[in-house]
Amino acid sequence: VTSTELLAALRELRDVASQSERSRKIVAAVPRAVDTLVGVFIVASATATTSASAVCCDEVLEIISSLELSDKCLAGVIEANEALSRSLVGALVSALQRSNTASRAHAALLLRSVTAVMSTNSLASLPEQVFGEVVQLIRDKQVSGRAATKAALHVLVGTAPWGRNRVMAVDAGAV
Repeated sequence: VTSTELLAALRELRDVASQSERSRKIVAAVPRAVDTLVGVFIVASATATTSASAVCCDEVLEIISSLELSDKCLAGVIEANEALSRSLVGALVSALQRSNTASRAHAALLLRSVTAVMSTNSLASLPEQVFGEVVQLIRDKQVSGRAATKAALHVLVGTAPWGRNRVMAVDAGAV
């Protein structure tokens, strides 16, 4: 599949999901749909140095965010593969580093949901970049809405008890 075909498919899926709440629930209920979207997001994020991959990454992140996935659904995706969990966190950190404010906000909201359902072992081994990008998001006045800032604060509070996360948050300037 070429990036142009992928982008066209993602835009079509985004349009379907944006039609109604019922449409979003149907998309989310399709077997392995969420797993596939997460996989596409991870791969697109890894190659987001090209503009086509960055656009694909932004599109799939918008779709995943619009589905308003339940904790149970996210936990099912994450628990299936711990390496996938680490890759997803890395992809979300990459999305937080980009200049697209909507994608940064979507990434913050998804990161909050993902960290809420991660195992304590995974939380204890979060990369230092998570804290740096979350703190930067809180400081950034351009990111739209209180929801992204609130999500970033939830990530800090929810991850603080595990491992060296408090130290990494302080080192990132959270205080």
